[in-house]
Amino acid sequence: MAGGGELQWIVIHGVRDAVLSAAAIVGPRLAVIGNVRVSDAPAVLALLDKEGVRQGWEIERRHRLARLARLDHELAIVLEVIVPMLMHTPFHIVAGQELQRYGWSIQHLAASIFGPVHALHAAVRPVGRFLRRHARHQHHGTRDAAWLAGNILEVRDRVSALRSLVVMFPEEDPAAAAAAAGDDDHDDGPEFAEDDEEE
Repeated sequence: MAGGGELQWIVIHGVRDAVLSAAAIVGPRLAVIGNVRVSDAPAVLALLDKEGVRQGWEIERRHRLARLARLDHELAIVLEVIVPMLMHTPFHIVAGQELQRYGWSIQHLAASIFGPVHALHAAVRPVGRFLRRHARHQHHGTRDAAWLAGNILEVRDRVSALRSLVVMFPEEDPAAAAAAAGDDDHDDGPEFAEDDEEE
């Protein structure tokens, strides 16, 4: 694999591999991400950045790993903040609005990492739609509190499953890389859109 000038490259497969490589290898390297669990992306990014400062490591496709870490942050917010609020108060207005916003945001963010044809986007897109569907029913009052209380548990489970997903980093495609490296200020989508397909 080309890149990084004279740097020798190493392939990182998850956070355990990153820790062991950092402990065993001395000197500059080009770290190529092979795969990483979504929930481990922030730790892998932090560890490799630390090695960049400590011994001159570089991360191939760093922007992709950074966006995957951001995706985990957003999923964690849904799971640890928004879901508990809606479990306690199914018609919590602000939590419903935030669920809608994050439903759009995670979908746009997943597409910005590898493009819309990658398995990551295929996994995230239906979950984003499911979040928006729940928020729409809450906003319009088309489901009662009992239904919302039950459905938010399914939201929790689907988001948890996404954080456990192991993401394969594909071989670099120049066109896709250029698109992924571009501006990621996405429109959050229409508020409570009616044209989201039902799950």
